[in-house]
Amino acid sequence: MDNASTANRQNIWSAQNQTGDKAKYVYIIGGYYFPDNGGTWPWGDTAYSKVRFIGNKMAGIQLEYSDGTIDNVPLIYGYTLWWYDNWKVAPRPFKGEGSDPELSELLQKTLFLYGAWEANEHCALRIETDSSKQLKAVYLIHNSEKEGNAVIHGVHVFADIPDDDYIMSGISGDKIYSIKAIDEFYDTHTILSSNPITDKIINDLDRLCLATATCEKDWLNAPEYTYSDTYKGPQIYFTGTPYANIANGVIDFSLTDLATRADDRGFLGESLSYTEQYFYGGIGTYTMGGAYGHRMYSRNKTMLVLNAYGLIDRAELSVNFENRSMMFYPENNLTVFGIPIPGHLAMDVADPRSYKKDNFHLTKYNNPEVYGDENWNLANAEQDGHGMMMLSNWNVWKSRGGTKEWVDNNWKYINEAAEWILWCFEHEDITYCTNNVLYAESEGVVGWMGYSLYCNEPCYLGLLAYIEMAEAAGKHDVATRWKACAERFDKGILDFFTNSDGTWNFEYEGKDRDPALGFMRYLYGYDTADMYQPWVERTMKSYDADLGEMIAKDDGYWGPWGTGYDHATILQNAMMLDKMQDVTILMNNLSKICYSPYAPDKYGVPEAFAVDTSREYIRRVGDFENQIHTSEVLSVYLLSMGISPVLGDKTQLKIIPRLAENWNVSVKKFKVEHTDAVVDFAISYPESGVQKAKIHFDNIDTIRQVKMRFGPFDSDISEAAVMINGAKAENTIELSGDSKWVWTTFAPREKTEYNFVITYN
Repeated sequence: MDNASTANRQNIWSAQNQTGDKAKYVYIIGGYYFPDNGGTWPWGDTAYSKVRFIGNKMAGIQLEYSDGTIDNVPLIYGYTLWWYDNWKVAPRPFKGEGSDPELSELLQKTLFLYGAWEANEHCALRIETDSSKQLKAVYLIHNSEKEGNAVIHGVHVFADIPDDDYIMSGISGDKIYSIKAIDEFYDTHTILSSNPITDKIINDLDRLCLATATCEKDWLNAPEYTYSDTYKGPQIYFTGTPYANIANGVIDFSLTDLATRADDRGFLGESLSYTEQYFYGGIGTYTMGGAYGHRMYSRNKTMLVLNAYGLIDRAELSVNFENRSMMFYPENNLTVFGIPIPGHLAMDVADPRSYKKDNFHLTKYNNPEVYGDENWNLANAEQDGHGMMMLSNWNVWKSRGGTKEWVDNNWKYINEAAEWILWCFEHEDITYCTNNVLYAESEGVVGWMGYSLYCNEPCYLGLLAYIEMAEAAGKHDVATRWKACAERFDKGILDFFTNSDGTWNFEYEGKDRDPALGFMRYLYGYDTADMYQPWVERTMKSYDADLGEMIAKDDGYWGPWGTGYDHATILQNAMMLDKMQDVTILMNNLSKICYSPYAPDKYGVPEAFAVDTSREYIRRVGDFENQIHTSEVLSVYLLSMGISPVLGDKTQLKIIPRLAENWNVSVKKFKVEHTDAVVDFAISYPESGVQKAKIHFDNIDTIRQVKMRFGPFDSDISEAAVMINGAKAENTIELSGDSKWVWTTFAPREKTEYNFVITYN
């Protein structure tokens, strides 16, 4: 950048004579950058060109003298450049209540911009030039490696020290700036053009950056984790690496949070009411508060996750709240074109008409010329949330024993939710459904209005789940109607969302990664062999391109566009497709994303994140512990442990661990989903031709057979032996993904510990 090409060089001041002007001080009025944020708004990014961290060199000021010599002053965040909007609202840990005094002092010493600490609209950078020479011109040097531009409002040049009361002024857009030229600040904060940056400044900038970000030293020094006294879930321990240690802290903090966030009604706020807020386009600083604690968004898997971790009462409490809220439409006799509107979930569970206040531009249903006085009665069609609510009801029902009585007691809600889907298809002129797929208005659709896998798949799976519930309650006529709709729906999804080569059409993906497996696991368990194969086949064919699109953005495996939507979703796909090399990188990176030892809450899931890939520094972005993203990360850890829900006749349990390299896992008193079975389980990562595991049942309930998979092993192994309590057991070897796996089956007994030793070559 110092030897900038003419294309990257912009003249911002010229001497008034050919030989140049004497200059002692040059004041650059500006100090900010456009865009004025930490990266891609609203969420994160990993492209070096788009992220902006403390210590990043973004541009430069070039002083050209009449003798042809040049001085270059870099514009670096934290030194000669700063942020405005984010800094005003989120200045911790550097400034304000709860700030760190040492960091506060260090930033004030290191930040050479007059007015930046105070968040003034216009700042000044004073440069002391080589006054023995005549200054000919001043240039702004653009950094071609970074998107955007430094914002310069004016340049003021002085041949000597200005008068004490001299005010520099000029016009900036439609505003006039007025800045003092003499202040005690400049006594210690003036850049020498001949020596514009020192090693101390460079080191201090790195320290400041790592007050808002994490690096390899932080992750590799992560301590072994012990669960807190307040934690009420199963104590899942990942061990073997520092990244595994971090996962335990994330489980403790996040599951405790989600399990205690709901009020007595079951209202589950999207955000923690009081935690760090890093804001969209954030710069790594934060304030304390809660972004969306007053809202319960329907598009999340929290109740599914709570149920899977054995917190069924908490899951059912919020499921019941959703069910009651869904009835807003029939209970208020709402109609459209005089046709009664069935109950359904809008974006905000507790406030179905929130779109009218906040998102009116993201719905087709607000047009009075079409809908007259009924133009807000439909609210919005948050189909993804509606389907997830149906899957949540089904999962709670299964965990409550799958009884007819439960269905009968909740039939009003079950019937209403399923009938909404049928009603949408029967009234395509109203609901904009097409080609047997649902129209949706949701964050799960590109542009928030249209058609997507993310919004259709959970509704289809939810309809299948409710058909099972109806059949269990003896409501066969209703089930037959729903089956006919499901058949058309199935064909619609396959036809509408499939490319000619058999891959998913990601133009309609909805969120950033293929969601099919992540939804199906809640209906079919963790084994892709038990899932709906047409979807599995499309995901298998689409995986490489989906992952490739993500990793092409940078030089690592990062999914920053919503931690749950992006990183955690592709990680779940990698796991269920047994792409274990990818799993290892993505799992380790997930730990890096979720660990910030200098933050008030060290463990937890940021809504998004940014990575400076030149240094592999990571910082949090957005809403911390946003439940949409937190639930997806907690799902990752369940999949890695691999104790699948028991389905069908509830007699067979599948245990399918999917461990990142050198990770081990153990758990005590884990309640197997959909049963009353309780197990202790542990398995190590394969090493030197051996893998070990053990399992103990406190209660086997209805389980009569355990089918267990070991691995991952190198794809070139040809032989394996399984010993269970010292006796040889039959096994089969299969190739799946990039690894070999060994299956064995045994009949469990209560109070018996089973020890496994697998040898392979």
